[in-house]
Amino acid sequence: NPGVHVIAPFKIPRDWPKFRIMDWGYKTHGTCIWVALDPDENMYVFYEFNFRLMKDKDCALRIAEIEQQFGFWDKREHRSRLMSSVADTQLWEERGDSGVSKAQVFADHGIYWEPADKASIQRNAERVSERLRDYDDKRPPALMIFDNCKKTADMFSSIKVDEGDSLIPDKKSPLKHWFDVVAYGAARASRGRGSIVMELHEFDRPDNDNDGEPLPKASGFGYGS
Repeated sequence: NPGVHVIAPFKIPRDWPKFRIMDWGYKTHGTCIWVALDPDENMYVFYEFNFRLMKDKDCALRIAEIEQQFGFWDKREHRSRLMSSVADTQLWEERGDSGVSKAQVFADHGIYWEPADKASIQRNAERVSERLRDYDDKRPPALMIFDNCKKTADMFSSIKVDEGDSLIPDKKSPLKHWFDVVAYGAARASRGRGSIVMELHEFDRPDNDNDGEPLPKASGFGYGS
């Protein structure tokens, strides 16, 4: 329900755990979303980056650029501060031409991933459905999407169920990439806020901590396609 689950962006509290989720694509679309969890474990999809025909190195550099804009980047260590992010398991497949996986290419550029939970498509779809239904007059939905995440929001109003299994989304739909990242995110979030590792940002450091060059503070919601 767009009137319930799609909301205007707001400034997310800095102590809410945040992580990113990616479903890789080259000839087909790939997408990466950023998610925050509030104290009640509700999920907020607050940014999306969609790509196609982009090499892994270029994608890693773009994600790094976005996270620098948000303040999620450790400039001194040259890496992301979001340490509990998940991606489609194909990222760990070694390629015949170089023997280097896409996951390693991302890691070489400071972007780290954990394999997404793909054990059960049906269970992941249930997790998403449960979050969409989990609200009432006194509680917000357990899954909300900022209205700047247009592809993710549009997917929920457009994707159909699979013709062979009404409990899962259409496996042939081009929109499934966006469903999958939300599903992987819901699976990761099911392990609880305490399991999300997010190192301190520059704006979380004490004012008297001046032992290094200050990092740029996040301003707005970054940018991207």
